[in-house]
Amino acid sequence: VPFNWRAWLGILGGLVAFAVIAVYGGLVPATFVAVFVSALASKANSLRDAALLAAALAVAAVLVFSYGLKLQLAPFAWG
Repeated sequence: VPFNWRAWLGILGGLVAFAVIAVYGGLVPATFVAVFVSALASKANSLRDAALLAAALAVAAVLVFSYGLKLQLAPFAWG
């Protein structure tokens, strides 16, 4: 079985993107980019599907973490 580099790099890329963007951009952009990059790790997902999934999970993240759990990570941060 060949090693699936696309999947590994997509998931790791999503994690790194979240860590970097959360500090400078906030929860919404970080979640969107992390989910979008990770979703593209699968050949089954199109750009449209990845974008829709990322948008839905970004909204869910704000509802759960910002409003539900009162997490101290701003939905949007500039710099």
